[in-house]
Amino acid sequence: MKNIKFIIPHDKTEVKYIGFDASQNNAEFVFPCQYFNADTRITRREYEIKSGDEISKYLKKEAKKLLDIIAKFKYEYLNGVSNTSNFEYLSMKWLIQDFLNNGYYKEKQTESKILNNGKIDWKSTIKHKSIWYDGNNLIFNKFFRFRSKLKENEIITEIYKCCLLYSVNNIGWLYGLGYVEGSMFKSSNKSHVDFMIKYLKQTLNHTYLDYKKHLFNHLLNILRSLSGESKVNYFSATDSEFEYVFEKLINSCFGTNAVREFYSACKYNLVGTKNPVSASNLRPDTIMVKDDECYVLDAKYYNYGYTSKHKGSQDLPQSSSISKQIIYMQYILDKYKDQYNKVYSAFLLPYGSVDNNLLKYIGHAYMQNDKYLNDKVQVFLVDLKTLVDINANHNISKKENLKNDLINIIKQQSK
Repeated sequence: MKNIKFIIPHDKTEVKYIGFDASQNNAEFVFPCQYFNADTRITRREYEIKSGDEISKYLKKEAKKLLDIIAKFKYEYLNGVSNTSNFEYLSMKWLIQDFLNNGYYKEKQTESKILNNGKIDWKSTIKHKSIWYDGNNLIFNKFFRFRSKLKENEIITEIYKCCLLYSVNNIGWLYGLGYVEGSMFKSSNKSHVDFMIKYLKQTLNHTYLDYKKHLFNHLLNILRSLSGESKVNYFSATDSEFEYVFEKLINSCFGTNAVREFYSACKYNLVGTKNPVSASNLRPDTIMVKDDECYVLDAKYYNYGYTSKHKGSQDLPQSSSISKQIIYMQYILDKYKDQYNKVYSAFLLPYGSVDNNLLKYIGHAYMQNDKYLNDKVQVFLVDLKTLVDINANHNISKKENLKNDLINIIKQQSK
């Protein structure tokens, strides 16, 4: 890939995705809005990669971090069913990392198969075939034997090189890889791709080593995407997908693993039915617990942190979200009154901090109802890059500091 442009949008309306698109000769990587606000080195909204440039290295490092997080949570968003681009990206990443760790794939010069001649591989024979016993002797039905496989080695190596070259052309810039050896097979040649897929499938059926299984499956993922009419050489998260990523980042930083305990069950009593019919549970995004206090947090991937628009705007959570948070508070107060003395509620929206102020209190929401007039839903902006760093680097101390800061501000604003 010759040219890659990094884009840092000002607000969410400017772009349709976060991630990269390499379907054109000049690829683009789109960061989240105002991602580098606090970094004085990043002075523009567009950058192009320059060899040896420190800013380019830094942007590539951050891009790789974001792609790893998107890959992790996008798979969950799709309910465990990865789409083509997700599979391909993960496999390209795995293959490049394998190359960096081990070099080009070269198999040993022998393999073990069911044969009539050759030295017996007792380990494979005992592991994979049934053994008969006639009362006195062990009888083996078939034997695994070692054989030379130089030609097969060369074919697998060439397939490896073909998939590696394709991977490096697409995402090698993330790893500082610009050149690898070519292959006798061409990723642009459909007959070559079809042959490689068929060959790997046949070889996989006789493969028992875990590493080789992983390798062949990743090679197949890449080749299957190439076998279609169009190549899938992009990886990104749409607005709704990144909304889920933001929710998971908030939960990984502030939440408890026992959030299911706080689900509020709803049911129907329908005419003509004996038993109540379940409706979907009312589910809080994130529950944070500190001693005898409970905090109901709702991650909102809204635009207010980037635009500060409030009049007639959809950039802030609306009435349905506010009332839902207050219902959560009342439900927990009623159900867990012996466990929690106080229940708080807050919205968390993303923004790009300009002064390393990782949390910013901007006000509170409430219902114009006498019964709930004193129930506040506080609203905070949280620096998105900090959430990404905490998740990517497993920074426990920074996470605890951010949690404690949030708790302290919530309690101060509730007085």
